[in-house]
Amino acid sequence: MGKVGIIGTVMVDQIMQARYKIGEGRCNKMNITTAFGGAMRNVAWNLGLLKHEVHFITKMGNDMTAIEAQKDLEKNHVFVYPVSYNGPTPIFMTAFDAEKELMFSTIQDDYYIDKEDLFQTVAINTCEYGITDRNDPSFLRKLFDRTPNMKWILCKPVSSSQVIASAHGMIINRYEMMSISKDQSLDVAAQELIMKGLDWLVVTLDHEGAMFYDKKGAHYYPIEEKRVYSTLGCGDAFVSGFVHGLCEKKSLHQCMLLGLDASDIILSVPSATHEKLIELLNSKHA
Repeated sequence: MGKVGIIGTVMVDQIMQARYKIGEGRCNKMNITTAFGGAMRNVAWNLGLLKHEVHFITKMGNDMTAIEAQKDLEKNHVFVYPVSYNGPTPIFMTAFDAEKELMFSTIQDDYYIDKEDLFQTVAINTCEYGITDRNDPSFLRKLFDRTPNMKWILCKPVSSSQVIASAHGMIINRYEMMSISKDQSLDVAAQELIMKGLDWLVVTLDHEGAMFYDKKGAHYYPIEEKRVYSTLGCGDAFVSGFVHGLCEKKSLHQCMLLGLDASDIILSVPSATHEKLIELLNSKHA
């Protein structure tokens, strides 16, 4: 199994599903699911479930929720290196009906791991792969300098040539890709990132599947469309499945299929992470 270092946040997810169409000016009746969340926390939890050695650097609040969140990760054999934060664990909330979804977050900028916190990288610099959704170029340059032997996978859009040249790969969704493509097509913008030195790029496309780009060209991975209300956690599951494949020395083609398999599993459950993801170990693409 692989050894993976992850840098990101821990939050609480509150997932609210309307019992009927959400309307303004009235009390909307909802069903709610509450669970630990945060994109990189989800990836750490998933990869721990899949039997990888995971080392997770994060900031955590000063409340009981943070303590319970750390215990929940450690139950999945994730090594947690918390930087304390004088405040409550932030909340992510999504409220949705059959037609629309609204998302809210209480997180603040000083809740993210920053350059002053990188003394913690001593805990991860022997990992083969690294994953982070931090996208500040100065932070990433310092991170790469401190972990020269790690292959870093970026999970937020970054266009800095200096950063891209030192990264291994990038996994982002279509909206994040649009934020850096400007007036270009996604394909042209993707090839520019590859030309800057990125080994590979994945752009997830919601219900349409995903695109994979590398120096050899592009490949489209379609999926069977399903009727779902919320895709919360599906992107994190994709990252988890893809990196699981990398750690298992699978081809990039197999990594893409494992990522899509992981997303499909999370689509079937009412939370961003779930023990059902262990089924990925028996996937036909494993």
